[in-house]
Amino acid sequence: MKLTGILWLAALAAAACAAPTVSEDASLYFRARALRQRIERDFIAPRRGLVLTRLKGGDPLEDATLYSGIYLGCLCTAFEVTGDTATAALSRHVLAGLLLDASIGEPGYLVRGVGPDMKTYRGDPSVDQYTAFFYGLFRFSRSPIATPPEKQHIAATLENALARLRRHGWQIVTEDGSRLTAFGRLADIRPTRAERLLSFLAMGVATTENSRWKTAYDQLLPARREALHGFGKFDSWVLIQSALSLESLGRLNKRESEKRLFRQACAETADACLAQMSGFERFLTDPRPIQAKLADRKLALAGVRIPIEAVATVLLVGTDAQARKVIEPLRNMLTHFPIAEAWYSPPLVSLELAYWQAMTRGLFPRPPAMEKKGQ
Repeated sequence: MKLTGILWLAALAAAACAAPTVSEDASLYFRARALRQRIERDFIAPRRGLVLTRLKGGDPLEDATLYSGIYLGCLCTAFEVTGDTATAALSRHVLAGLLLDASIGEPGYLVRGVGPDMKTYRGDPSVDQYTAFFYGLFRFSRSPIATPPEKQHIAATLENALARLRRHGWQIVTEDGSRLTAFGRLADIRPTRAERLLSFLAMGVATTENSRWKTAYDQLLPARREALHGFGKFDSWVLIQSALSLESLGRLNKRESEKRLFRQACAETADACLAQMSGFERFLTDPRPIQAKLADRKLALAGVRIPIEAVATVLLVGTDAQARKVIEPLRNMLTHFPIAEAWYSPPLVSLELAYWQAMTRGLFPRPPAMEKKGQ
């Protein structure tokens, strides 16, 4: 897998030498491939398949399940655009990491990440970890990559997770079942919780075909309708997770009244993120060296993570008009983000996700190098 990335970069270098004038769209594609190579080389744990949260200064497993799930969805989108076999292989590697996180404890219990010894793990899972876990597995199961045995494995895994959540009143509890985890209040009727639980059930219906999850969804929806508003008070690093749920709900729902409800929530979420993109300019104009800027936690959050995840969120759930507003900021981010120096994975993952979402929406032309076979 590592060799694939090296050979790909070598091919890009050779192409650059052969063709000194590269179109802007092709240049952005090369930057997206550089993002992929950096994530694969430095952030994806070789044996475990997990996207580590950071390379230094903290717990690398803090949000490993969260960003592994987001990245698996990103890779599925990339494969739908390119049909690239290396992308399919990498997606299976990341899928294996997520399935490992779901197999280390009791059935249905999800950990934040497993250690290098393949035995120790970071527990205390949150709503955020479950959100991306469900999303990543759901996206893979619906992608052209998935085989029938893989779909069956995913269905059984999500069935166990939903059964455990139901057993504990739709809350996320510690492995011994004695108490709620620190951020496990999934059953709360409020924005960033209501849409998450509804999406878990909708994705459960789609993957397991178990009618009891449809019954539970229908029972829980009425009380949560009014909670699908009020997203404007949250930062984009929260909203990108809600966007995973809202995008899935919109994708799966067939009732027009509910589709309208989720479309409104999507547009509100995107609106909240449109106001959060300007911080990247602050990051670029700060005169300090790159490493000093990245080490400044406030600047790294307000100037890197929030604006990049805002753009990714708009491209996930925004209207076409909203999505067009983030294309120039995205070009700027792809061109100027210090890919080689980053030691924190969320902006890298979200930036690649934003690129493929823009490509899927037809907002970036497809360079010749990306043409799928037979097209």
